Amino acid sequence: MSISNPSIPDLYKFYSSGMFRHAPFTKFWLISLICCSAIRITQEIYLTSAMKVSSMAEVSNGSIFHLIYSPFVASNIPELTISAVLIYFFRTIERRFGTKKYINYFVITLTTSQLIRYWMIKLAYPLLSPDRIPFHGSPLILLSAIYCQYILEIPVYAIYRWMEFIPISEHHFIIFLLAQTFSTFTVLHFIIPAILSTVIYRLNLFYIQRVSFIPEFIAQIARDSDSFLGSWIKMFEEIFETRKFKALPIAATLERQRIEEDDEIQRQMFQQHIGRSTARLIGVRRTLGPPPEALIQNLMGMGFVNRQEVIRALQEAEHNIDVAANLLLQRNFS
Repeated sequence: MSISNPSIPDLYKFYSSGMFRHAPFTKFWLISLICCSAIRITQEIYLTSAMKVSSMAEVSNGSIFHLIYSPFVASNIPELTISAVLIYFFRTIERRFGTKKYINYFVITLTTSQLIRYWMIKLAYPLLSPDRIPFHGSPLILLSAIYCQYILEIPVYAIYRWMEFIPISEHHFIIFLLAQTFSTFTVLHFIIPAILSTVIYRLNLFYIQRVSFIPEFIAQIARDSDSFLGSWIKMFEEIFETRKFKALPIAATLERQRIEEDDEIQRQMFQQHIGRSTARLIGVRRTLGPPPEALIQNLMGMGFVNRQEVIRALQEAEHNIDVAANLLLQRNFS
């Protein structure tokens, strides 16, 4: 985000986004996770009365408070470490969604994933006594669901090279962290419910994305830095954030805007590639029909004179003209 610098004409202040700038809820989540987990782990180490593991029977009887606060409490140090690193990576989802939408997504996904988990475990073990089925809370179920969103929202870019030739992206680090928790228990209790809850949210089943847990008037007060609540939120946003900035000319801001647009096109292409691959895998063939003539003429007006190639690119891009133009450029330069 840029902030105009009135003292120097045609310059903008660009602050570093390396920490949690523009992601205050993620910062609150991480701080709460560390503090609450430290208290719980200390109790288990130094107190004789360790916290017991909840069972399906207790959940069936209405004991669900531990599931409500589960995103904020890790049961051991390895789980805390993995959860904290994942939360830091997922701050980009809040920046893309916006804080209000991200909080709504947080609550909706937590609720749906726990409901799916409950009924799936109930159906998977019909003959086992509910007292013998563990059903403890963990941040990993929500983090697994957020990673499903991360896959769909954040393009796979190689930001490092291992041994100078193996490309590595942020996705590889996240997969490596989640693999440390992989087991039959986590697949049934965390991963499958996370995937199903993501599908429900992405497809907007039951119009679930319209559910709002934050009234608009509260959101307006929070955005107003002159109000009491807004001033406290503004102060919290600045905690741990660097005050250093770069004053860049307007041309540089336009270049950053172009880079962000390229990132968005790459993300859309990645989503469509995943969708086509999944459709081929399950034998579903999606047809949108011929692209509108207006889109064909727009692309041909950009200099792509081969009409058949333009039509094929639009069909592959599902009539998205930006993605189709990028496909045509890649083919012309390859």
